[in-house]
Amino acid sequence: SGYSECYVESVNIEKDTITTSLIQTITYSGSNLDSAYSVNWCLDKSRNKIVAIIYQDSSTVKFLVFEKPSTAEKIVALSDNDIENTFTTKDVSVLQASDIFDGKLFVTDGYSNGFLKVFSLSDGTLINSISLSPISTYEPEGLCIYNNKLYINFHQKNDIECILYELKFIN
Repeated sequence: SGYSECYVESVNIEKDTITTSLIQTITYSGSNLDSAYSVNWCLDKSRNKIVAIIYQDSSTVKFLVFEKPSTAEKIVALSDNDIENTFTTKDVSVLQASDIFDGKLFVTDGYSNGFLKVFSLSDGTLINSISLSPISTYEPEGLCIYNNKLYINFHQKNDIECILYELKFIN
């Protein structure tokens, strides 16, 4: 079986100082990681779930949904028995970043030919695939949803500078 860890941190912002502290370590050991290349973890606040997004190869991404453990538990060990739902997609070629909003999983996919892909967390259906090429020719590496807005970081010229873009949700 494979193995993955998710670190849960508390972030404190005071004036110009940001401090973080580790409050929980979640581990998952199970057969779904046997051929895993990488794993992203996301919090689904609205449904109180965590999702492991497993990039297995350039044609397969698997999503595992777990109940979110209480942060009172400092060390949490998850196994295949704890999986509430799982689905697989062939609609992601290069998994970059992910976040969850309103029961939907948002994933940046690709290199300079990047896409924003939106999946239903109830059944894994691809809801939308949006080309990011009109916005930037750089690689989409980061993704964050905050105050009902989606922010995407693009990697620029192999350095650490990123450009931040904002897309407004249209209902």
